Amino acid sequence: MSETSEKFHCAAHRHNCGGCQLLDLSYREQLEQKQALANRLLGRFVRPEPILQAENPLYYRCKVTRTFAQGRDGRLHWGLYAAGSHRVLEQTDCLLEDPLAAAAANAACKAAAQCRYEGFQEDRQTGLIRHVLVRRGIATGQIMVILVAVTDRLPSSRRFVELVLQNCPQVTTIVLNQNNRRTSAVLGDRFKTLYGPGHILDELCGCRFVISPGSFYQVNPMQTEKLYRTAMEFGQLENCRLALDAYCGTGTIGLVAAKNGAQAVMGVESNPNAVRDALTNAKKNHIQNIRFFAQDAGTFLAKLAQDAELPKPDLIFMDPPRAGSSEVFLQAVCKIAPRRVVYISCDPSTQARDLQVLCKKYYQAERIRPVDMFPFTRHLETVAVLSRR
Repeated sequence: MSETSEKFHCAAHRHNCGGCQLLDLSYREQLEQKQALANRLLGRFVRPEPILQAENPLYYRCKVTRTFAQGRDGRLHWGLYAAGSHRVLEQTDCLLEDPLAAAAANAACKAAAQCRYEGFQEDRQTGLIRHVLVRRGIATGQIMVILVAVTDRLPSSRRFVELVLQNCPQVTTIVLNQNNRRTSAVLGDRFKTLYGPGHILDELCGCRFVISPGSFYQVNPMQTEKLYRTAMEFGQLENCRLALDAYCGTGTIGLVAAKNGAQAVMGVESNPNAVRDALTNAKKNHIQNIRFFAQDAGTFLAKLAQDAELPKPDLIFMDPPRAGSSEVFLQAVCKIAPRRVVYISCDPSTQARDLQVLCKKYYQAERIRPVDMFPFTRHLETVAVLSRR
């Protein structure tokens, strides 16, 4: 398909799926808009540096999702949800999706249709399959296909696997996920490997990471490298005795810090599955100066602050969810009073709220750098570093 026809096809859906809110703007105009947003929300702390732009603002998403629907014609349909609804828009390509990941997703959908699987109907609670989720390791080329169904047993599972591999030979593992809940979440809690190792590998900042079916991993690896290298630069690792990676997920930031100058690192994460992946990642990278704790970040830090005998970090990396950090966590940071705090945020408005707490008495912002992780969308990632007054 030519570049012109791809843009036209995507333009037909952009106001319905809600994915490309800024498709009408040139990339330069998008960057100007995001820089202005960072300046407006965070400029009262310190003037934000120029935004780190993407070298290629298209085809960057290494995570692709398709949703199934059973059509009135009796055929299986797949595509994306219309914005603000659960109505499926038939679509097989997107200007933001990695082409190989999209090809694998469409191959799995085609295989599901060939196996005559019935799409799940939410209103009637009938049907078998709900979604296909694909993840691709950009550095390794490995591709994982996850078929989401309402049961943990897939009829004709061997034929499904064969058809997926026929349609897309680059696929390296196929997993069945059971999600029988009334929820808008794509994945359930139970996974069953149908083919391959059940995970893929990727590389970031010189470290190799396991990506399990349910683990969090940034969807734009090229910009993630810039994001993490900014965090390491801001953290001044050469002077770091003990770093804490809060909300650490599978340990990506903490492991990069442990490998690049921090004498010792602690990671804390509430999701036990993510912690298991983090431990595996540490072993794969032969990194021994890091420990992980499966606890709520706020509770963990509060206990750390209260116990005089426990070692205190002199550097804290915090990468909370979009809702920002908790009051308990922020107060514990102020009590421990590390030398530096590096705050990575996917929502500068909640970051501004949290920086207000930290900067009220204890800290001052030194630098803030926006990173365009998601071109053609309104989302903006920002990295701020605070130093103790």
